[in-house]
Order: sequence, then C-alpha cells, then structure tokens
Amino acid sequence: MKPQRILIVTASPETVEQLASALQTAGLSNELDTWAEFPSTSEMRRRFKEAEHSYAAAIFDMSRENEALRLVSALREISPKTASIVVNGARRLGSVVRAKQAGAWGYLTEPYDLRALAERLGVERTIESETRDAGRLIAFISAQGGAGASTVALNTAIALSERLQGQTLLADYDFHCGAIAFNLKLEPQHTLADALRCDFDNPEWTSTTTRYEQLDVLVGPREPSDIGPQDLERARSLFTAAAGRYACTVIDLPAPLMRSSAEVLDLADQVYVVCTPEITSLHLAKRLIERIRRLGRPGERVRLLVNRVGSWGSLETEQIRRVVGLDIDWALDNDYAAVRQASWSGGPISTTSALRAQLDQLADQLISQYDLPAAQEELVAAI
Repeated sequence: MKPQRILIVTASPETVEQLASALQTAGLSNELDTWAEFPSTSEMRRRFKEAEHSYAAAIFDMSRENEALRLVSALREISPKTASIVVNGARRLGSVVRAKQAGAWGYLTEPYDLRALAERLGVERTIESETRDAGRLIAFISAQGGAGASTVALNTAIALSERLQGQTLLADYDFHCGAIAFNLKLEPQHTLADALRCDFDNPEWTSTTTRYEQLDVLVGPREPSDIGPQDLERARSLFTAAAGRYACTVIDLPAPLMRSSAEVLDLADQVYVVCTPEITSLHLAKRLIERIRRLGRPGERVRLLVNRVGSWGSLETEQIRRVVGLDIDWALDNDYAAVRQASWSGGPISTTSALRAQLDQLADQLISQYDLPAAQEELVAAI
C-alpha cells in the first residue's frame, strides 16, 4: 500500500510551519508536501496522477479565496477520498458556507486545531468507537427552541438513507415537543415509548419503527407521560441495538439538556449543537456545550452547527469562536421559503433548494468521515 501524505497549498512559509506543528500536536505523523503556488485545475490533476503516493488530506490557504475554492472543488473529482480543509479564510459565515459548498470538509482559523482530522484518519479513536459494532450514532441538539435542529436532523437522516440504501434510523427523542411525525405526515402505530420496552436481543424491536421511503423513523410518544423513568433507563440498550442494526442512527434531542439525554450523549459518535448567528443563541450554545462538558461527556465529539446564516452573513467567525468556545464545523444558509414549503407539504426540503444541497453535503461528510457502507460508490456518483 502506498504511503499517504498531507498536502499544504500556501505561499506562506509561516502557515506551513504552524500547520506542521498543529498536525504533530494532533498525533498525525504523515509526511507533508507543500505547494507554494495555486496551480490550474489541469496541472493539479496531472500532479495527482503522477504522484507516487495518495493524499489523506489537502489543506488550502483561503487568503486567496477564489483560487483555493477552485482547487477544493476540483479535488472532489480528482481525488474524492482526500479530505479537503481550508484555513485563513475571511472570518465571515458567508465564507464558511462557500467553502462547504465547494466541498471543504473543514474550515479552520488560527490557532489551528486538527484533532478532528486526526479522528477522521483513525488516529484518535476512542475505545468505545473501536469496540462497538457497526453503525454510528449522530445526535443533534438545539441551543434553543426554534433554532432548526429538528429540520437539520430530519433532512440529514433522509439524505443518509438515500445514500446508504436505507440502513438509517431517525429517532425523535424529544418527549415534549417532538415534531418529526408531523413534519413527515406520518400516522405511526408505534412510538419511541414502545421501542424502549422491547427485547433488544430480538430483531423484532424494529417493528416499532415507521417507514418513510428508505428511512426508518422512531417517532416521539403521543404524550410525555407515555415514557416513564424505568423506560429511560433502557435508552442505552435501545441505541446500542440501533448501532448494531443500522449503518447510521440520527437522534433529534430536546433543546433543554435533560438528564435523560445523558445516555445518548455517552454513546453518540458526534453531537451537533445547533444555533443561529444571533448573540442570544450563541450564548445559549456556549452554556449548552459547557454543561455537556461538566457532565463528563467527550467534548471532542461536540461540533457547532450555525443555522440560518443568510441574514447574518456579516458576522465574523472569530466572534463566534470567542462567544461559544468552538470553531464552526458547519454552516447553513437561511431559506425560510424552502423550510415552510416542506412543512406544509410534509417531507424533506425540496431537492432544488440550496439549503437541501448543503444538508446533502453534510450527509456526504458523515459518510466519508465514518466510512459508512456503500459510501464510496454513492459519493463518486454524486460528484
């Protein structure tokens, strides 16, 4: 097998030095190649074809934003397995959205933290991640009611199910305000309450799910009182069983961080805290993240997703990091029209919407990050 390397494209020797140090800190011992210029797309293709090794990741300096994004976009075709990361970009949310649309896996500002890349490349796997069977658990939790976490979770789950030929479960774990069944216009025979009382050694427990196209859905209970304390004690068993049955389970958690959510946070491979760019929502996101850490849950699994960026495009990413204490992992445009239409008609956001395209990209990132089954074939087809 040919050795893998990491490529850095920047004209700044100082940036190369800083990134090399950050890679070492993250536990990455890969050898580095550096390009001091931004080649044409055809020249980049030639270099990759003639190289004696593959690249695990490519890091592009966004100080020259248009050229960097051109190469990021080209990399999706030239080497779809290579993770692309952009650094030094304009500290505005609009630039984050542009980078994600081009296909960037990560968007970093100084000081560079490359632990997430190390985790993707298999360097910092936790004991639980290595020993647990099969599927991945991805949780979404809102910093405040109305930030859009349920919409993001629902559409990400649908995109995953399309790419994974099913093999995806969406669980509405919001006992009080869960709206997944309403948003998909489902009329379920069973709910999460029934699932929590099943024998998880028997695969028949999946009969408590409701089918929506290729997606299995565990809808929230009809009444909060349908789930008692004894049921909640079985949450870990339920989601462990889900990880053994599905390639990916998406969990929509309630906005308040309840004690009942702690078991889910323990098991989740990744937790997206969803907020909007307004200052109140950002402060609530900070409080939520701090509480997750105080509970002793793995902080490195927590990611920040900023929703409804469009109307707040001038906000600086550095401001958000100072307020929240995390870099932005993902950003989504504001598209009330598409979300409203989906709510009226029932189902996912229209495939013609730019917002849906961004949510599809989030699904692609999760598939690539966790090497989910059938991922490569689906990703190549999408590109």
